[in-house]
Order: sequence, then C-alpha cells, then structure tokens
Amino acid sequence: MPEPQYTIEPLDPKVHDRSSFRNEEKALESYIQTQARKDAKARASTCFVLTSKSAPEKILGYCTLSNASIDAASIPEELKKQLKLPSYSSIPASLLGRIARDTSAKGTPVGKLLMASLFKRAIRTADEIGSIGIILDPKNDRLVEYYSSYGFKKLSSRQMLLPMDEALGFLTRHYQS
Repeated sequence: MPEPQYTIEPLDPKVHDRSSFRNEEKALESYIQTQARKDAKARASTCFVLTSKSAPEKILGYCTLSNASIDAASIPEELKKQLKLPSYSSIPASLLGRIARDTSAKGTPVGKLLMASLFKRAIRTADEIGSIGIILDPKNDRLVEYYSSYGFKKLSSRQMLLPMDEALGFLTRHYQS
C-alpha cells in the first residue's frame, strides 16, 4: 500500500506557513492567517491543516472543529424520533466551523480528505464526551447543496446536521481506512 501523500494535523504556527494560504473567500483566508491560532490558544476551536509530505509547511486546506449545542426546538420532530433524542432544551453536537482549501489545491482531493478526517475526529470525540452529530452553518445555497451530498440535513434557517451514525456510515461506504 503506498504511503499517503498528505498529512492532517493540528495547526502549528512554528511549522505551517499561514501567510501564504489563499482562498476565493477572503474571510476564510483571513481566518487561518490571523484568528485560528488565537482560537486554538483560547481552546475555542481546534484548527486542523492538511499539508503534503513533500512541503509540510504549505497549508493546502484546513478545517475547524469545536463543541456546540443545538436548540432542541430547531430539530424536526421526525429527526428527534429517528435519533431517539432525550427531551432536553439543548442537545450536544460537534461544530464544523470552517473548512477551506488553498486555491493551489483546486481539483485535488483536499476537501474530501478534510471532511473524512473531520468525521473521524467528531466520531472519536462523541465516544468520549457525547455528541449527536456534526452541525454547520453554510453561507450560501451552493454550500447547502455540497453539504447535502455528505448527508447533512437542514435544520433551521441555514444550520445543517449530520447525525453521528450517518457520518460513520458515510465513512464506512466511502473511506475504508
């Protein structure tokens, strides 16, 4: 089996060059360059970066993961029953805050690799602290469609949820490792 050509690890400002990261969305570019390290230091979120083994300093993509909660009232009754949720006012979840790839990585598997890594981390974390699924807030209709392809379901306004069991099922079907 060939050695993977990519590495995904927590952001390390001493190793990873944040200043050269470029993305079509300036807010995603700015976040990795100026805010990600501060959020990690404050333990508000963890930023994971994807680099190539041949250039470990160049960030090809990143994603953030943190704890969150969902207002139980925003979860459709059918989904509450499917997930067998307790009747609490808020339900624990894992938040995919940001995910982005460098413009130089367009057309590569960077996005899919980041999503698979994020799913694995969220599932592992849920086994330790409890989380019914992964939530996110896509910024436009194109992203709603993209995340729907991974199985995310719309909750309220733009918030979406991927139940943890479905994240595990997605990994099992698409990523055997």
